[in-house]
Amino acid sequence: MTLTLLINTMGFATACVTLLPALVFAGQCLLGVAASRRSSVWRVGPHRDAVASTRFAYLLPAHDEEQVIGDTLAAIFAQVEPGDEVVVVADNCSDATAEVARRSGASVVERTDLQRRGKGWALAAGRDYLKQQPPDVLVIVDADTLIGAGFARSLRACPQLRERPVQSTYVVSAADGDEVAGISALAFAVRNAVRPLGLRALGLPCLLNGSGMAIPWAIAVDAPLAGGHIGEEYRLSIDLVLEGHPTVYWPSAMVAGPLPTSDEVSAGQRRRWTHTSLTVMRDQIPRLLWGGLRRGEVAPLALAADLLVPPLTLLLLAHLAALVVTALLALVGGSFVPVMLVLTGLALVVSSVAAAATLFKFPAARRVQAAALTRYLRRHLAHGVEFFYRPHTHWNKTAREVVKD
Repeated sequence: MTLTLLINTMGFATACVTLLPALVFAGQCLLGVAASRRSSVWRVGPHRDAVASTRFAYLLPAHDEEQVIGDTLAAIFAQVEPGDEVVVVADNCSDATAEVARRSGASVVERTDLQRRGKGWALAAGRDYLKQQPPDVLVIVDADTLIGAGFARSLRACPQLRERPVQSTYVVSAADGDEVAGISALAFAVRNAVRPLGLRALGLPCLLNGSGMAIPWAIAVDAPLAGGHIGEEYRLSIDLVLEGHPTVYWPSAMVAGPLPTSDEVSAGQRRRWTHTSLTVMRDQIPRLLWGGLRRGEVAPLALAADLLVPPLTLLLLAHLAALVVTALLALVGGSFVPVMLVLTGLALVVSSVAAAATLFKFPAARRVQAAALTRYLRRHLAHGVEFFYRPHTHWNKTAREVVKD
């Protein structure tokens, strides 16, 4: 009796570890997919008179971005309004980033500090520069991303723009014919668009995602930007929600970036993304739970639940591993209920991703090819395992691929 109880306890514990994040993931995705069917969610609204005078400062942290920053700035300058400012922080650059930015019309802050490297330090330097003439809203755009048509107009139409941090829709695109990259693009869209849309439908906050972030100056001026944390955007949104400033998702403002085509560069990027997610899960969920329970606030608890969901690859692999464990326990005398619970969780995850792939209206989300799933899982598994014995703990920029004439 004691042995059977132990076996069943192990089985149910294993099932619960996978079922809980699966339920969160499925709930967010299905609500997001349902919300995406309303065309008004993606429509860029009219330029609201109440915020027409809102002054933006576009802040672009840039480390050796001479190849791409010209296009990024061109897209921004096409949408600037009178009174807006565009600032590039050329951070520890060894190329012509600063010169390209100046020729494009941006103000440039050149920063050299090899001991303090990272996006957070660059953002803090840009904020300090802007203190001379503060804007109404600080808009952060990565140097390798492009704002979409109507981005600025859509942000200005957000009712909470001057009150809360705002995250736009940030997606990536894959090269045509690259099936594995297509699945990565879908996973990125699910993380940055579908799930936040589900949270928005419930009136809950989301995480900041790195590019297309708009922060009211009254909040940004004291925000903890400086640092080289591996997950600086996630950490910032968590710090802000614990200070009473939850992020709102504004889907119609869009930012897009490319996925690397080089196997070496893409592997490094996948490793960084995976380790960032796992590090933030480990370090920040307890903070959010304690902060939410202590203050009786829902927003920190909602972000804690959001962070319970690991990267999609690891979520799928965890279910497969749990299925093996619970099946073996059932074969040696345990209950088959844990097996059914794991299968339920797996079905929820797969059906949610399938719904996003077929119904969500992003080109990046439609490129998924089921035949490439095995290769996708195999390539990501190593990074998840590596986290437990050699975690990536410091900031580093994704290498840029050389553009040949």
